[in-house]
Amino acid sequence: DRIHLPRLLRYPLPPGSLPEESEDKRRDMLLQVYQDFVLDLHKGLHMTQLSSDQEYSDIHCQILEDLVTLKVDQGSGCIIEFPLTAVSKVYRIVKNDDRWYSAGSLTGPTPMPPLPLSNAEHIVVVEFMRRKLAFVFADMVAAQRFLMCIELLIRRAQEQKNDSSAGLLRGGKGDSFSPIFSSGSRGKQPGERFGRSLLGSPPPGQDVDAETSSGGQNCGVCQLPA
Repeated sequence: DRIHLPRLLRYPLPPGSLPEESEDKRRDMLLQVYQDFVLDLHKGLHMTQLSSDQEYSDIHCQILEDLVTLKVDQGSGCIIEFPLTAVSKVYRIVKNDDRWYSAGSLTGPTPMPPLPLSNAEHIVVVEFMRRKLAFVFADMVAAQRFLMCIELLIRRAQEQKNDSSAGLLRGGKGDSFSPIFSSGSRGKQPGERFGRSLLGSPPPGQDVDAETSSGGQNCGVCQLPA
């Protein structure tokens, strides 16, 4: 009952939705996909991370009970907790033959060149002020689903923080907003982009400082090429 969609004027198309389906049905489908994702993330997910030195590592990610704090266990005594309220950008990039391409964020046009996607790696980047987390997916659909759901979760966390700061009631379902699902131009995929960006677009390449884990070890920061 605590897992609600954020209040948005536009919502992404849920995976498997059809153009002729009603707006309410699409919202119900999106809510189900989102709730399943949050429950899985609360139980904990084993994922692949791309580190600052371009090495791959297995990590364990878990959203805590507050649905705001993302705990990342790098398996070497390095455990870091990230507040989703501090996320500045979320976007997807594609690595193909050691070249990098922007696939954009959840919203807006996708500047994706023709690629042999069967050989590509899809990377979802969650960016904080001083750190980036890069999650690697071999499958484009899985990357799109993760991007869509993690951004919804981030938006919800930030929305609750803003509501709390403004003295508003928390935990609302946002029914006062009429979701306008993107009909999408041809070639768009469910979970891809629509309207204006919610959390920003991929930034130009820049260095970020390392942070220290709760275990006192210095954990690598993802610094991806522009």
